[in-house]
Amino acid sequence: MTRKGLEVRVGAVVVTAGIILVVGTMWFQKFQLVEKRYPFFVEFEQVGGLSGGDPIMVNGVERGRVNEVHLEAGHVVAEMGIREDVILPDDSHIVLKSIGIMGERFVAITTGASRRAIAEGDTVEGVFLAGLPEVMGGAGTVLEDVAAAARDLRDVAEILAAQGKLQETMDNLAAASKDMREIAAEGGPRLTGALEKFESASTTMDKLLTKHYASLDSSLAAFGRAGGKVEVTVDNLDVVSSDLREITASLRAGEGGLGRLLVDDTLVNRLEATISHLDSLILDVRKRPGRYLKVELF
Repeated sequence: MTRKGLEVRVGAVVVTAGIILVVGTMWFQKFQLVEKRYPFFVEFEQVGGLSGGDPIMVNGVERGRVNEVHLEAGHVVAEMGIREDVILPDDSHIVLKSIGIMGERFVAITTGASRRAIAEGDTVEGVFLAGLPEVMGGAGTVLEDVAAAARDLRDVAEILAAQGKLQETMDNLAAASKDMREIAAEGGPRLTGALEKFESASTTMDKLLTKHYASLDSSLAAFGRAGGKVEVTVDNLDVVSSDLREITASLRAGEGGLGRLLVDDTLVNRLEATISHLDSLILDVRKRPGRYLKVELF
């Protein structure tokens, strides 16, 4: 074998190995040489470092890439590239998340249930979730606030210690704790006895109720019936009272004989005069009966 033939064979082997390596890598990464995608746009308040080429996960499965990111007035617009075989309902939830501690970004899409799909060129709203870098950035402010609060507490403690009030407060707290323990120790038996008496009384009451339940039930039923009768009686008294008010009003108005007697003195005067004449007539008949009675004999 000549030197030139050997070099050709070696070169062929290297080229073949390179092709196998590239194809194998693309196979394991599920990369397609020709992948058709349709674009649509998502608006975010901020993107936290999102850039072209970042992955798009649909329900946890990679189905696209971010094409471009544009900064516009008041918001950021990211152009998405989704595989043509993926249909996204227009109520899908689009969230910008981070990967790992370095803050790499990806777009997570959770499909919705709408029958209308996001079409090519549509613009939808997205949500930005703060990742570890944003959280760590905010932690600096929190730590500063904690340090300031600690300094304030230290200053207060130093002032109290200098004036002796801190030690006095601790002594009072210890004394109060001791008093509470003594009270609990002294009142423990009394509290136990009270609970036992209460339990005994409760048991006795339960027995009485169980024993006389039928009598109590009948008594309550009788009381209910009596209450119904009382209600009927009250209604009857109300009717009688109403009738009495009407009679009183008629008498005051002078209606009927009794009413005229109450409000008109003429009838009373006439009755008195008639009675006086009857008395005179009776006296005259007694004195002179012959004037009024005539007896004839055959």
